[in-house]
Amino acid sequence: MIKPIPVAVFKAFSLLPVFFSAALCLPKADAAETLPASTPPTAVPFPAMGSCAKVAFHNPSSPKWGLPLYLCHYSAADFNALKAQPVLDKSWLPNKESYQGLADNLLDSRLPSIALAHGQRWYRMLSAAENSSSAVVQLTELISPYLGCELQLTDTGFTDPCLGANWDKLGRLLAPVSDLPNQSLRQFPFRLYDNLVVLGEADATLNWQLDSFAPDLQDATVPLLERIGKGLFWGQLDEVTVLWPSLIAKGPLTKRDQVELFIMAIAKEQTAAVLFLAAQGLNPQATNEYGDSALSIAKMLENEVMVQLLSELGASFDSQAQ
Repeated sequence: MIKPIPVAVFKAFSLLPVFFSAALCLPKADAAETLPASTPPTAVPFPAMGSCAKVAFHNPSSPKWGLPLYLCHYSAADFNALKAQPVLDKSWLPNKESYQGLADNLLDSRLPSIALAHGQRWYRMLSAAENSSSAVVQLTELISPYLGCELQLTDTGFTDPCLGANWDKLGRLLAPVSDLPNQSLRQFPFRLYDNLVVLGEADATLNWQLDSFAPDLQDATVPLLERIGKGLFWGQLDEVTVLWPSLIAKGPLTKRDQVELFIMAIAKEQTAAVLFLAAQGLNPQATNEYGDSALSIAKMLENEVMVQLLSELGASFDSQAQ
């Protein structure tokens, strides 16, 4: 029997934003990178203009799960025609001002696609007011941003068989989904070589990379506990250390708070952050009202490094308590 995802994970990742879908411009042929001597294991054939193909990304650290993806190569005319079609989310293309907002809220796609635990995401701006003059490559995750069901292809785009939600071929939501927030489909990073697409690698030709932005932990409009959780998640330990006294001044942390902070620290395998929490006297064995602990979440994510670390810290904590 498949164990359901613990509520604590949903609580800890309740800040997941409405992800913007985006397309990535295909660099000119003379700017294409040279294929390295050994072909990366995540390389797939580059589809011909006007065609698409289903591919899968196998994360080296999580080889059990192959993340299903849909790779398309649009001509400029085809892409502009698709972009001109009416959809629910008319501002699906991100702009420079939206980047920091995305970074402030972005956590990870670990829930809907565990195999992408360490995948990076970024976007290249395509002006909504102008037509694209270059061919466009789009690599879309075939995982619903809602309940995590695998998407099905349709004549008009994508559909979620669990909720009945529909997106167009560019991944833009076509109609509201119950009481859930509007979400475009997520796009997956890649690097282009002459006739290959290497999945999950950084592309130096892109102007903006979302992972280069760090959450603003000084934003007082965001609850302090939430800011510290983000800082632990992103490894901003220096800033977390500065904010920590203000958090402690508010009173002892509840078991639920301790669990949430530990989960944020283990989510991206931030060893230093886990050790920091333990050094502050937080209990790595703490459980919340649902019976979830940082250790149980680490086991669910099959992160052996975090499982071992939490087990050692838990044994030490128990010994000190006695």
